[in-house]
Amino acid sequence: MVTSEMIHQARTTLHNLVLTKWLTEDVFSPRWWCMVAFILFTYVMCISLLNKRRLSKIILFGSLVAVGMLANESIGVSFVLWYCATPIIPIVPCIFASTITILPLYYMLVYQYTSSWKQFTIWNALVAGVYALVFQPILVHFKIDEFDNWRYIYTLLSVFFIASLVRAVTLWIIGIEEKHHN
Repeated sequence: MVTSEMIHQARTTLHNLVLTKWLTEDVFSPRWWCMVAFILFTYVMCISLLNKRRLSKIILFGSLVAVGMLANESIGVSFVLWYCATPIIPIVPCIFASTITILPLYYMLVYQYTSSWKQFTIWNALVAGVYALVFQPILVHFKIDEFDNWRYIYTLLSVFFIASLVRAVTLWIIGIEEKHHN
């Protein structure tokens, strides 16, 4: 019989393993520095390009993308479909790199520069495709991410779906706000 104490002990062991690996192999390694640099580049570029007049709507959209990606990451890691081999910070799931920074920030630009569902769908497919079919293979090649029972096409489909759902929810929320504002 599996008890809550056994699960807690396994999580404690996992935390200790992740922290030890991070301290001895990951932090300040070339892979780690590349991820930190790419994240900083993404923040600087995206923040400089964001339309400051529409900032609250764009940040709402980006925040909802982050929530969707966080749920996706938690499910994938919990079901042992993938894992982050070189985390920025030593936590499981590894949420900082793609989940709450890179994808939400680039999708905020997509949301900002598209005004119709057709435009959004095209750019959504492009961003999801570049992320899943170009960026993720690079991460796997350099052992930043590792896959178990997962394919790049699944990433493309899940990212595309999450971004589409988030756009629909964002437009719905904005519609409610505008209806009550008038």
